[in-house]
Amino acid sequence: MFKPNTTGGLLNTLNGKYGISSPTRSVPVMKLIRTHKPQSHKELSTLINSHVGSECECECGIKSKGTIKDFGTSLYNAQAKEWGEDRFTLDE
Repeated sequence: MFKPNTTGGLLNTLNGKYGISSPTRSVPVMKLIRTHKPQSHKELSTLINSHVGSECECECGIKSKGTIKDFGTSLYNAQAKEWGEDRFTLDE
């Protein structure tokens, strides 16, 4: 089983302040990892995207509130509210 990267920096602080990736607002990532045991970041991304709401056909019961793109967009949009400017691009 792969281990997720540790995080840090301004985006991590912003993410925490606005609760963008909290399990109740996004997806319980650690539960998804323990249940499905992905071997790479790409496999984890695919798992998250395949567990979105009512579209999910997996019997594990884990539901995501959106896709990786959705969560990235929320983080991107939060920076203008927090800093009054875009310090990071959407791709970053």
